[in-house]
Amino acid sequence: MSRKILKASAGTGKTYRLALEYVVSLFKGEKIRDIVVMTFTRKATGEIKNEIISFLRTLSAEPVTDKEIKKKNGTAESIIKIYPDMFSSAEEIYEKAEKAYKEVILNKDNLKIFTIDGLKNNIFKTAIAPMLNINSYDIIDDSQNTEYLKKCFERIFKNKKDFAVMKNFLETNIERDAENYIGVIKNIIDERWKALIIKRTERKPYEINGILNHLDKSLEALESIFEKKGKEGETIKDFIKKDYYPYLEKNTTEEKEKFIYDNWNMIFSSEIKNGRKTASTKKIDVSGENEELAELHEELLKELAKRIYNDTVIEYEKEILNFLEKVYFVYDEIKFREKKFTQQDITNYLLEFMNDKKLNLTNENGITDYMREILESGIKTIFIDEFQDTSVVQWEMLKSMVYSAEKVICVGDEKQSIYGWRGGDKELFENLTEILNGHEETLGVSYRSTKKVTDFTNKFFTDYSSIAKGQGINWNFQPVESSDKENGGYVEIYKSASKDENSLEKITEILKTKFDGNYKETCILARNNATLQEMAELLAEKNIPYIIETNLDIFSHKTALPIVKLMKYFV
Repeated sequence: MSRKILKASAGTGKTYRLALEYVVSLFKGEKIRDIVVMTFTRKATGEIKNEIISFLRTLSAEPVTDKEIKKKNGTAESIIKIYPDMFSSAEEIYEKAEKAYKEVILNKDNLKIFTIDGLKNNIFKTAIAPMLNINSYDIIDDSQNTEYLKKCFERIFKNKKDFAVMKNFLETNIERDAENYIGVIKNIIDERWKALIIKRTERKPYEINGILNHLDKSLEALESIFEKKGKEGETIKDFIKKDYYPYLEKNTTEEKEKFIYDNWNMIFSSEIKNGRKTASTKKIDVSGENEELAELHEELLKELAKRIYNDTVIEYEKEILNFLEKVYFVYDEIKFREKKFTQQDITNYLLEFMNDKKLNLTNENGITDYMREILESGIKTIFIDEFQDTSVVQWEMLKSMVYSAEKVICVGDEKQSIYGWRGGDKELFENLTEILNGHEETLGVSYRSTKKVTDFTNKFFTDYSSIAKGQGINWNFQPVESSDKENGGYVEIYKSASKDENSLEKITEILKTKFDGNYKETCILARNNATLQEMAELLAEKNIPYIIETNLDIFSHKTALPIVKLMKYFV
């Protein structure tokens, strides 16, 4: 089995390499239907398909110009460089390419290039929906799903016991983000995948050791300090924090333990001793007593934590988990009746039922023949593009297919995984080589950027990698080289040194003097939309052509506002 992880920065020929690996699989005799490529966007699926066809066309067509000859020879050399023992000559590659090109052109609509959502939806539609007696359904977005979340809440609200649990959850959950009850329901459904991945187990209570007599022992140590340091008119209370005074009035073990239970938050926050009064002085050494007090307090916290866990946490967790199950049950009833599903719903149901033995989609060896029939593929080879965007839940869906394949190639950019875009899990990509027991390769040449841009990027991320390590993030950035041999390009960061200085004015001056009308491959990056708008106005004043890309609505643009106002007036 072959497992390869390609670390690829932007511009290092990632799509080209994927196409090369796909073509090599065809040259080895693999069928088109048995090679699966997965990525995240429809645009990416189109790009990969076009690159594969272009790759084969280059190798199979008879070149006419010197440029075409050079490109064809260079493409063959790229294959031989990566697979030196597989092909005896470039002619052998050209011969195989001609046959493969005809096959791909005849079957280009049958290439197994999926978005991960597309793959997921196919499995749900073909196998899971029929099992749930759902013959047809609609896919809706989150805004449309609010209606069904409301219905779910209404059902729970009618049950006083369930609603009481929900209300208590809102009041006591320290990580609550929801602004309202429907928001809570949405969060529960959105995070349902975690409950499906993490198997529920029965919590075992801690073994309790004896009674909580640590405060009594602490009082004995404080008596010793009082005897050494106490002054006339003082009592033992002067050496104790006021919050602990009521404990002195407790006589029975039950009363004392009740005080500790009732005031556990205070006990976890501070010790019984008055630190100002119990400290050692030059003349009086009470360090031994203070060490004993610290040890007793630490032991008390450990034993108290065990009791709180046994008496409160275990039961509270059961109550919450049972409530979650109730929410899932009610939500599913509504969804199966209405037959309206979000992409998150489909993900959750896929996770819940994919390993169900009745469906026969997976087994201990990976995927079954039935799953291969659904996908219309033997899945001998799998390519996963932009792997850094893969989330834990997506990996749970994909891994049975990955482990079933004979050849796996995953491509990703660690610089993007560090940001967690798309909910991708950084640690997953970071540890993928170990997870798959595979071979790691770095695409080390940037064909897109000039040398100065590449050098700047290398320095930036090398410094960032050092900072990340200081914060406990394990990331070893690998610099790339530039294919640019002329030391071209230009990179500069400008920030106003004072309130009077306008860095944007400075940028327009540089554009005028350094580029002199040749602005085609020039880019300006800013932190926010307001700065970009200000920059655009300056460029317009200087007659410098530009295209602005922001996340502002088109109707918010200054050129569109008058038209919008006029239209509103007439309407």
